[in-house]
Amino acid sequence: MNERDRCVDVARGLGIALVVLGHNPLVLHGPTGEPFRVIYSFHMPLFFFLSGTFFNARRPWWESALGRADALLKPYAVTLLAFAFADLLLGGQEFWMHLLRMAYATGEALQSGWVPLWFLPHLFVLSLVGWCALRALGRRTALVRWTWTAALLVAGVASIDLAWRREVSIFGAQIALPGLPFSVDLLPVTLSFFLAGAWLRPQVEGFRPRPALLVLALAAFVACHALLDVTINLNTRKYPAPWCTTLQAGAGIYLTLSLAHLLLRWPVLERPLALLGRASLFVLLFHGALQEAVFHAFAGTDAVPRRVVESGALLVALTGPLAFWWLAWRVPAMGRWWLPRPRKPQGVVVS
Repeated sequence: MNERDRCVDVARGLGIALVVLGHNPLVLHGPTGEPFRVIYSFHMPLFFFLSGTFFNARRPWWESALGRADALLKPYAVTLLAFAFADLLLGGQEFWMHLLRMAYATGEALQSGWVPLWFLPHLFVLSLVGWCALRALGRRTALVRWTWTAALLVAGVASIDLAWRREVSIFGAQIALPGLPFSVDLLPVTLSFFLAGAWLRPQVEGFRPRPALLVLALAAFVACHALLDVTINLNTRKYPAPWCTTLQAGAGIYLTLSLAHLLLRWPVLERPLALLGRASLFVLLFHGALQEAVFHAFAGTDAVPRRVVESGALLVALTGPLAFWWLAWRVPAMGRWWLPRPRKPQGVVVS
């Protein structure tokens, strides 16, 4: 494996570790909320950026659609269908309601423990729209490409909450929309990060941290958090103070890539993070449910301190999915359902 692939794996590992940490009460319900704001200010933009960086728009559209469906929609549907059948056997929610939630595919529609899976169907749609955008803009000048990218972001931020919890009448019943299906209302924002990753692909592939840029990125990241203390939450359609939050996201992406590159010198840290990066799809799929299971197991007891339970849940959420990943690669019957065909190592963001 070359240095570029190792660096990307570590960056993905850092990103998915932050996703898990961001869904743990240690961060979600922390005393100050600052760790939450720091993590959410860049961790999802990082994944959309990397998705664009390594997306192959040279393949035919239909081939990209089938490949993305196999890599993203299949594990999404298989996982939630397995949960729906298990819940049905245990006398839980009606099966058709599970199917409706799965088909709508937004974080608000999905049940607790499975909320992070909104990313997969949205990335599927984003990849197809991104293919069209890259074909349309790929041969344009840099000025045109970046103008369109900036315009998409501006339009996306302005309209980000138009479909969020908006009251609509369906067959006479008033319903608060949990965003649009597959979170397509987020497309202008996520597509802007996707395209930025595509336009900066040569820089990412040959990435080396530059001391001056590293200092500037760190200063901008700290200053934005210190002055405005705002953050992004795409799942709940929040993108306040766009100039500040966009600068935070860009700085956070650069800092993550820089840290990933520096960690290549430290195998004791690089190897577990790279492993998380390669198994990032499985970590995304199962970490929420595993954390919920740990909390449920210790619910109603004071024998174990709350912080210990939360820390244990974090550890289980980071390591448990690796067992599923290992099994999927070694048990063909399982791999057929969760891994893309032809099977080859890839994380959530690599096309």
